[in-house]
Amino acid sequence: MVPLIEAFCFMTIFEDLKTDEYKVLSDFQDNVKKVNQQVTDKVGDQKLDYCRETMYQLMGQSDKLKKLLLDSYNNKNKILNFGLTQK
Repeated sequence: MVPLIEAFCFMTIFEDLKTDEYKVLSDFQDNVKKVNQQVTDKVGDQKLDYCRETMYQLMGQSDKLKKLLLDSYNNKNKILNFGLTQK
């Protein structure tokens, strides 16, 4: 099930890049700058792993991304093969 949700998230983000309606790219660019400042002491796979995990954490805090994903889910939930529950 996780690959379906991950694919949905990436598809939704790529769709927004075309329209920039939710301005998620600006949050991403800001977070890239933060990660680049923090990763100076790492190399190779360690650097890649650190960047990947840190970006997931930072973008997980993005209100713009949360709104984008929830709006997209609400528009498409009848055709999706998964459901979301409220915490």
